[in-house]
Amino acid sequence: MGPDLSLMDYLYPEDNLFNVKNLTALNLTTVRIFPHYKEMITRDKEITKKLLQFEKVFNQPLNRLNNDQAILVTNNKTKIINK
Repeated sequence: MGPDLSLMDYLYPEDNLFNVKNLTALNLTTVRIFPHYKEMITRDKEITKKLLQFEKVFNQPLNRLNNDQAILVTNNKTKIINK
C-alpha cells in the first residue's frame, strides 16, 4: 500500500533476484510499515539498528508492527490497532 519497496531493498537487496530498478508500490499512502517486528527481533539481532539506519538515510519514519497489530490510516494520520 505504501509508496515503494525501498525498505525491503535496503534490508534484503539479495532478494531482488531480477535486479528490478523500479521499486514503486501501490502508493496509496505515504505511511511506511515494517511488519512482524517482534518476530524479526528474534531472527535478526541487528534489525532495530538497520531500521533506524533506514529512517536516518532516507529521512522516512517507519511504523513497526507486530503480528497482533494493524495500522489505520486516515488522511495520512496513523493509528496502531491492537488485537
